[in-house]
Amino acid sequence: MATAMASSTQQATDLSTAQDEAEYPLAAQISLSSFTLPTFPEQASKLRSLTLTSDINLNDYQTKHLAPGTFEPCTTLPKSLTHLTLELFSLGFPAPFLTEIGKSLPSLQSLTLFSCLVDGLEERSRRDALTFFQNAAKTLKEIHIVDSFARAGFWKEVGKTLSTTSDSGPAIVEVSYTYRGHYESDFLNRVSGEEWAEFISPSAIGLSLNFTSPPPDLDTELKMQTEKPEDAEFLQAQDGILPFASDGRASLAVRRKIEQISGHKKEGAGLNLKVLNLSMFSLRPVEVGEIAYAVAAGDGSGGLIGLTVSMLLEKDWFEILLKGLREKGAGSAIESLEIVGVPVESGDGAENAEKLLMKSEEKIKAFNNECSKLERLEMTVLQSRRIGKVIWTKESGSWRMQRETSSES
Repeated sequence: MATAMASSTQQATDLSTAQDEAEYPLAAQISLSSFTLPTFPEQASKLRSLTLTSDINLNDYQTKHLAPGTFEPCTTLPKSLTHLTLELFSLGFPAPFLTEIGKSLPSLQSLTLFSCLVDGLEERSRRDALTFFQNAAKTLKEIHIVDSFARAGFWKEVGKTLSTTSDSGPAIVEVSYTYRGHYESDFLNRVSGEEWAEFISPSAIGLSLNFTSPPPDLDTELKMQTEKPEDAEFLQAQDGILPFASDGRASLAVRRKIEQISGHKKEGAGLNLKVLNLSMFSLRPVEVGEIAYAVAAGDGSGGLIGLTVSMLLEKDWFEILLKGLREKGAGSAIESLEIVGVPVESGDGAENAEKLLMKSEEKIKAFNNECSKLERLEMTVLQSRRIGKVIWTKESGSWRMQRETSSES
């Protein structure tokens, strides 16, 4: 206990002296070697943003810091805080750590979870996390979930809570995972793709559900970790991101949720999205048009401004997509469009890449006809570094094409 108190005192001292030019800092970051928070000095009374970063030794994380009765409730967080980031808590939190934090943050507006096991290892930690979200839902306007996992059913319940507890709900929702599907066979199951449909709500203005490529250094490290030579050879050839299948439960759940909400537009509860990224899920070209129309038909204010999708490169995909964007002006407000092409058959990636990474200005003009406000069109195949991307941008009324490739794979 003496060691913990000494550590807390040192953290408080560091916080009080780590002021930039202002007497009262607005942001702070604290590394925690335990779940004991420091006593905040007077200079922290106006903090708006706080980042808590785990520096807990993994060897005694579970036995010492998550054991029942080890956490002493602490409500010393400044009431002024509106933005909270929790990062690198890889085994979760001891109950009631999250609940106590939530009680001391009556004005929490933004929450970021980075590389955390949010509901922990045991049922009491799961209940604690759910209680935290139930309380936070009343004021939360932004939620960012990055490389953070939970056991089955957790995110579905959180999504329902965020969508129903408050009249407004989060306006910004970001869910992002570094893609590890080539190295971890259960990766997509752990992401719980079907549950993210519950985060789609009438209150959302910006919604992003996507996968990102591992940084080149991490990609190389993962490939080298394999023990079998034949696996290493296979992994060296892998490149790109494989989203959830278009006919799978995850993609179906997202489409149904959008259809359900857009069906309520007459009661003023339609989709009000302005920026939408659904690249985590494979969509057919006709479905992309249907989603754009569902959003545009929401509150009548013009529909999507930015759209990113993973789209199956079916036969006549280009013509089908254009027809969908033409339907009752579904694409009339789009200024930025990103298409991640998904080959429909193995082995046809190169051919479809040439179709997708178009070199014809005639085709970009066709896009422009259906999306009169379009200023940027970006296209890739499975976000492959090897194949690269094409970016069309409009400058002074003329279109300019840029091709980006990378030798890293």
